[in-house]
Amino acid sequence: ANGTTVAINHIKAGDVVLSYNFQTHSFIPNPVQRVFVFKVYTEYIINGKVGTDSMEAFYAYNPNTNTYGWVYAPELAVGDAIYNPITNSYIPITSISVENLPNGITVYDPIGTSSNNFIANGMLSIEDSIA
Repeated sequence: ANGTTVAINHIKAGDVVLSYNFQTHSFIPNPVQRVFVFKVYTEYIINGKVGTDSMEAFYAYNPNTNTYGWVYAPELAVGDAIYNPITNSYIPITSISVENLPNGITVYDPIGTSSNNFIANGMLSIEDSIA
């Protein structure tokens, strides 16, 4: 939670990550209680750089319905925008690709003590059991 960037596969229980508090519009230190590690066989790649699974939700704006909220990766669409709390702006989704992975890939879901949201490549994401 000191502003450095760490690959998600290096985060472990006891580490402190930054989460976003929507009531105060500020970042809060969030101790990681545990990290779930599992395999997925479908990956969603947003804007060519953020890989996620189907159970990860992002705080997004949908211009078609003029709504904001947590949206699971399969429900995101090109034209939506994902919140970046670092810049207090929304990142437009310009591409979403779906890859079926016969051998699967390992994913990591950190679970915090005060919140389960975290920032991945500037996009606010939340652990799937909370969204």
